[in-house]
Amino acid sequence: MSDSFSAMKKNRGTSKLSEKLASISGSNTNSYQDERIWKPTPDKSGNYSGIIRFLPAPRGEDSPFIKVFNHGFQKNGKWFIENCPTSLGQDCPVCEANSELWNSGIESDKKIASQRKRKTSYYANIIVINDPANPENNGRNFLYRFGTKIMEKIEAVAAGDPTLGEDGIDVQDFWDGANLVLKMRKGDGGYTTYQDSQFQAVSQLFDGDEDQLKALWESLHSLQEYHDPTKFLGYDELKTKFDKFVFGRSSNSAPSRDNDSEEDTKSSGSSQPNFNPHKSAPESTEEAPFKESKSSDSGEGGGDESPLAKFKALTRNS
Repeated sequence: MSDSFSAMKKNRGTSKLSEKLASISGSNTNSYQDERIWKPTPDKSGNYSGIIRFLPAPRGEDSPFIKVFNHGFQKNGKWFIENCPTSLGQDCPVCEANSELWNSGIESDKKIASQRKRKTSYYANIIVINDPANPENNGRNFLYRFGTKIMEKIEAVAAGDPTLGEDGIDVQDFWDGANLVLKMRKGDGGYTTYQDSQFQAVSQLFDGDEDQLKALWESLHSLQEYHDPTKFLGYDELKTKFDKFVFGRSSNSAPSRDNDSEEDTKSSGSSQPNFNPHKSAPESTEEAPFKESKSSDSGEGGGDESPLAKFKALTRNS
């Protein structure tokens, strides 16, 4: 981690984005409207185009990105929304229940497990380069919450293309990073897609002006709050809440499968979830309905100094 701007600049070439990304595990808590978090404002068709830039790790922190898992699903018009302890490398009773359902081999059980699977969000500091829908945001630093599709694009750019002689890019670097042209589109079935988003060529932020860069770096928001243990229920408390929500009884009572049937309900507006910045439903993902094996996120091999290796280190559980 860097505690001074000069140290951050000096060590940026050895901070190794891919290694940091592979290491990721992972306010106003009374309202979902956290003014620090930037969101694209779509037009009437549900589309948006703008330009943002990811920023380096905040002062005293190791990574420019942090990963958070949560569970958010409906039953009988009501919502269960809680952060998943696997964000902190801890066991999760909801994931365990999902594993049991999935492994039963019964299609109805697997459907329930899929509905309850943990969702993945990433948080990062960004600067808004061009927000056509809200030009007053231009030049401002925000937090940005995004999902796996954008992260896959960051990974791809970090990896480069050795077969074409293309070097990887540390997109969050002040001097050798790249802006992201963010394109949000309504895809098939009404789902939002970011597939058309792409990074621009390498460029210096603020034309490399050190005073502006230092002032921006010193204003970055901490990301570690999203791994604050106080934002997560303990195992027993989470299990009790989950069992009561799903079975209508405490964890001391044996549940029956008959009480566990769920419909694939859609939000009717009669009972909306009580969202907040730490318990929010992120972009949909294509993740397994329970937590992945710890061995599924292995590194790229010892001594790999490529941007991809740096990136993967940032996305491992911390």
